[in-house]
Amino acid sequence: MLTDAAGDVDQAWVNIGGIYLQGGTCGSDDAADENGGDEGCGRTWLRDTPTGWIELTGLSVDVQPLVEGALVPPGSYSQLRFLIDEGVIVTEGGSVFATPAADMDALNEARGGEPLEPTGALHCPSCSSSGLKVKFHDGFIVFEDGQTIVVADFDVGQSFGRERGNSGRWVMRPLIRASRMALVGGVAGTVSLAEGLEPPATCGGNTIGLSAFMPIAVDADAGHWTGRTSPDGSYAIQPLLPGTYDLTYEAEADFEDGSVVTFSASADPGSVDVEAGSVATANYTIDDVLCTPPGGGS
Repeated sequence: MLTDAAGDVDQAWVNIGGIYLQGGTCGSDDAADENGGDEGCGRTWLRDTPTGWIELTGLSVDVQPLVEGALVPPGSYSQLRFLIDEGVIVTEGGSVFATPAADMDALNEARGGEPLEPTGALHCPSCSSSGLKVKFHDGFIVFEDGQTIVVADFDVGQSFGRERGNSGRWVMRPLIRASRMALVGGVAGTVSLAEGLEPPATCGGNTIGLSAFMPIAVDADAGHWTGRTSPDGSYAIQPLLPGTYDLTYEAEADFEDGSVVTFSASADPGSVDVEAGSVATANYTIDDVLCTPPGGGS
């Protein structure tokens, strides 16, 4: 099952060409034989057909099944890999960046509405060759007899960014984490303005709203997870593995025209304990909002 942590792009589309497990220690010789001997145990295909276009940012509040009914030999697996054949992002300013092989006709048919036309290149090293390694919390995942549900978090907030320099390209270096569904929880709450705060409504022509604020949960061992804030101020960061998380936020929101919005905020409480199968509560208060339009000033 696929979900998503939020990012600073308006839309992020991917077509996943295949999904496989690698580095497995099969539970029996019979299982190894059924999967093609030692090589089969090393690489177990969960899906070898394309998913079709998936819009990732919409999965911040939902999950999408990618694999159902796959037979996996019981054992420990060190890697889960995604082959990503195509990718397209739409920035908040409306620019469209696409990988060279992206089938725009198929994408436009899938999404409906005004057709998208690429205005720049989206670069994704090794996306469709060896595949993208999905990170497991403990470095591996164990499949036992019976049904196992795995949630993969495609973190848009950390997977897409502008290339350094003046190339004009965007680069996709996907960060995907996975864990067994029974082991995960989350954090949710509200984002609100401090009493008396009247932030600028726009910055360089860009509308500023609560949805520009990105909450973050930080785990000292596993890294950090970004969340998404709705226009009404509600937010969620999930799925998260059980543990203690410090709550922070993305201090700056960058717009395509060069405008930068800087937030000063705090979370109450500033740290939460996440338990399996439950959602911890914390609320953010924005104390100040500063706009820096293109070229500086305020």
